[in-house]
Amino acid sequence: MYKQKTTNAANQTGLAASIETPEPAANGGGYIVTNLSGVPANYRGVFVKAQTRINSFIRTKKRRVRINGKVVLVGINIDASVRPIDGPGGVLGRAGPTAVASSDRLPVTGIMQFDTADLAEMARRGTLEDVILHEMLHVVGSGTLWAYKGLIVGAGGSNPRFMGRNAIAEYRRISSGNPTSIPVEGDGGQGTRDSHWDERAFGDELLTGFLSGRKRPLSRMSLASLVDMGYKIDLRKADPYRLPSLEEGMMSSILHAPYIMERPDFDVLDAVDDIQDFDNAA
Repeated sequence: MYKQKTTNAANQTGLAASIETPEPAANGGGYIVTNLSGVPANYRGVFVKAQTRINSFIRTKKRRVRINGKVVLVGINIDASVRPIDGPGGVLGRAGPTAVASSDRLPVTGIMQFDTADLAEMARRGTLEDVILHEMLHVVGSGTLWAYKGLIVGAGGSNPRFMGRNAIAEYRRISSGNPTSIPVEGDGGQGTRDSHWDERAFGDELLTGFLSGRKRPLSRMSLASLVDMGYKIDLRKADPYRLPSLEEGMMSSILHAPYIMERPDFDVLDAVDDIQDFDNAA
């Protein structure tokens, strides 16, 4: 889930151009391929931009997977759609992996479904681009696969922590002392807690659970967490990032609006052989 703050929400730079691009082709040769047939033409450019950004740093090779009796070479196939759900506010939509490969336990398929009214409001505020990138990274597995991969301790408690050694190494580069784990969000309810970086500790970083600030960088720590999950990643593609001051962290953790992002039930694939239904994966 990505909840939107009521403070510092607007950043209009470059958004209109990305929304108004002509209908793009999303089915390139990258690791992620997005089916945009369910997305209105005026939003497709934002999804393509997120896909292009992620494909620029994923270096993992596609693998051959048997789906419904047919062997296909696949990274992650995402079905995206935009439709009315419950009007502005409330449920923003659903996003996450729907099946993982038995070979590497990484996603094979995923969905991104959004409420028409909420996307229009985010486009007006200038936050849509970052929200789509954030949610596409959940399909890749950020947050949604941490428990499955054994990378989080203390889930459900007051102090959940991420334990991936590559991400911790990057956290040490920007923090004081010698931390042995990374603070994970313990507030916000299901869909936010235990699946994002802690808002007070990391402020406006893209993969915290609350949408805040004018710029939301994707840090080397976040990219390194994908390495901990099993991906090959080019860390040089990260954005410049620094930890917030104590005052900035406290300000970033207050006044958020009730956007709710649900995760799929992981039961949408039928008759698969070499992939696991995510909900039943061991």
